[in-house]
Amino acid sequence: MIIISLLPTTGMTVDLNNKIYVPGDKGSSNFLKTPKLSWEEIVEHYTPAEGIEDWQKLVSKRHWKKGYSAYETAASWYNANPDLPQEIQALFGDSAELLIATPEHATPLPGGKTSSKSDVLAFIRMEDNVCALAVEGKMDESFGPTVGEWLKNASAGKIERLKYISKKLGLRYPPADKIRYQLLHRTAAAVIEAERFNADCAAVVIHSFAPNQEAFRDYGVFLGLFGVRSIQMQKLYDSDKAGISLSFGWASPKQSIVASDATAVTKTTTLPFKAQSITVAIGLIAILALVIFVVVFVRQTSLSKNKIVQDGEITVAENVDVDKEKSDDEQGKTFESYVENLLANRENVKLLKPSNKYDYPDFEMEILSENQRIFLECKWRNSFYKGRYNVIKGREKLQKYKEYQKAHGHPFFIVLGVGGTEEKPDYLYAIPLEKLPETKLNYEQLMSYIQKATGYCSYNSATNTLTIR
Repeated sequence: MIIISLLPTTGMTVDLNNKIYVPGDKGSSNFLKTPKLSWEEIVEHYTPAEGIEDWQKLVSKRHWKKGYSAYETAASWYNANPDLPQEIQALFGDSAELLIATPEHATPLPGGKTSSKSDVLAFIRMEDNVCALAVEGKMDESFGPTVGEWLKNASAGKIERLKYISKKLGLRYPPADKIRYQLLHRTAAAVIEAERFNADCAAVVIHSFAPNQEAFRDYGVFLGLFGVRSIQMQKLYDSDKAGISLSFGWASPKQSIVASDATAVTKTTTLPFKAQSITVAIGLIAILALVIFVVVFVRQTSLSKNKIVQDGEITVAENVDVDKEKSDDEQGKTFESYVENLLANRENVKLLKPSNKYDYPDFEMEILSENQRIFLECKWRNSFYKGRYNVIKGREKLQKYKEYQKAHGHPFFIVLGVGGTEEKPDYLYAIPLEKLPETKLNYEQLMSYIQKATGYCSYNSATNTLTIR
């Protein structure tokens, strides 16, 4: 039984009839008690709003000013209602539609009373999937302290919280000192709310209204934790480290992005021609010297950070140890080696691995005692997802697997490792491809394919089940 109170969450929402709602006073004892939640149930806890002033009530007065992130975010989302803001729509595609948008949404975290408060928590539908979207509005402010700064003289509560966040996101503890802590807990909030309301996926978007986009650098370093090495604005990046399809994006209205710093305009007085010439010459020399200094300084700064920033794109150099994390590809290869070693110890198995890493599948094996050839594709996930579990990332990939099976005519299994490490997962599953009409399975479906330590390998053609552990 899940017992969740939505009352501590301040904010508004949009229902399917495109009406905007804000929280009503329903009493502190009004808890939502149900074994299964859905995003639709949030609507029951809100009352109609009469205007953007209702959003204003949720924000401190000093932040409710034009040019402040809280104000700009509110104006952007409220004015777009019932649609998504244009730059958010462009990020997720034309088919994405807004279901609910709740501002100042508080997501509780362990290790203290302070919640992770998203500027907007939205649920959006993309084709058949519902995605929980945590939005962080930004103007000129930074993402706050780094992990190193935040952990300095850390209390037991802080350590507990960061360990929880790291585990929730599938990251090793502690993350690199240079990572901005706000990005970690905001991403954890998206995953938590996706699990809480049984969404199919989670996403975090930085909704930036800043003219210089300086915080984009820190965002790029953060995405390095998830194996992303080169990033651009207005583009989504995906990861499944958290055991759920997780996307990241940076969205900015076109008018907030400028190509260079604004040039200061100074008032001048009229001088005689000769004096003007001397003044112009001195000015040109000074400007040239300043330009050379700035170019050298920027170049040295950029090299020292091992980053290249150009045309709204950041490339994190390959030799930068952004974190102790392995990339998704490295984890996948490690898990493949685990499966390979597991099957190599089976006397009745002949195992072949494609020489081309882009070939499907990862392995082709033959069970000699049964004269049966079988294809295996290996996947490892850090943890279980409480809703529908993301077995394969993307319908296009699932379709390629099915086309391969059809072309070759042999059984095809997804070998899924969950928990523990990629070198030694806690759980192992062998899922027949034909049992995957889509990319996800719920927990009960997954349990029917669990592998127990039998010490032998066999295939049952009548039930299409495979034993490899």
